[in-house]
Amino acid sequence: MLSSFKKMLKYLIGLLILSAASCNENKRLDKKASYILAQSIEEHGGKNYSDMDVSFDFRQFRIHLKQKAGIFLYERTSKDSLNNEIHDILTNDSFTRKINGIEQNLQQKDIDKYREGINAVAYFALLPHKLSEPAVILKYIGETTIENKKYDKIAVSFDETGGGKDYKDIFCYWISQVEHTMDYLA
Repeated sequence: MLSSFKKMLKYLIGLLILSAASCNENKRLDKKASYILAQSIEEHGGKNYSDMDVSFDFRQFRIHLKQKAGIFLYERTSKDSLNNEIHDILTNDSFTRKINGIEQNLQQKDIDKYREGINAVAYFALLPHKLSEPAVILKYIGETTIENKKYDKIAVSFDETGGGKDYKDIFCYWISQVEHTMDYLA
């Protein structure tokens, strides 16, 4: 009797997990929003995102973003008020800070802060491609006209898992219905 109860309990737990996963997939699968985003990603570079190497200046930082087949390297370099070179390096599985070429031993709160800083710059620089990541939840919320140009509006939210420390944030993206470019975000 106890054995059959355990089997029944395992079966019910399995059904609950499957049901929750199914609900989560339904929550995130908005076909219209996904289609519009796919068009926008293609317009903004498409497959070039998966094999890219780009550098640019942003505020007081020199940023270098490199991606190849799912492996990324994000670097941020700057100078402090004493002219020390600060070099932050973020990869898929690590963060390192070097000052004048010497690796620093950081507390976890500092690692999190610096990692989040460089990741945020990379995230916005690599839009709309970054909206294809697994933690992103897309929802089509209508269309509007701005300066005689028609736009689709996409709401973007994030799962707690993989959505970063600000996973509760909700963004709105305006994607041109003609050019498929992401022209505005809020």
